[in-house]
Amino acid sequence: MYPLSGISPTSYGTDPRITSLLATRATASLHRRGLAWKTSGNDALCGGYIYPFIPKSQYRLSMFYPVAETESNHAIGETTFKWGAGRTYPGPGEDHLYILFRWQDCCVGL
Repeated sequence: MYPLSGISPTSYGTDPRITSLLATRATASLHRRGLAWKTSGNDALCGGYIYPFIPKSQYRLSMFYPVAETESNHAIGETTFKWGAGRTYPGPGEDHLYILFRWQDCCVGL
């Protein structure tokens, strides 16, 4: 995932491995700038706090386009051998879209 900037191997096509890496880098850079907060864990109950590193267990990704993950989603850093097979069409000009799920602990009692 690091470095957050620099050259990404986009010359290899629009592989789900590359596009999920770019989505993870974007989320990590939001944390580094203080724009995304940590919202999971006992210390983040009833509100989040600024956390400069990405908590990978807090996020899950789901591919939305071109072939949606309809059955489940995947963790950040999970190998694409499990979820990425057959999720791209041959040919240029396709952009992958992901839905980012964030875990948020809540302190509301039942």
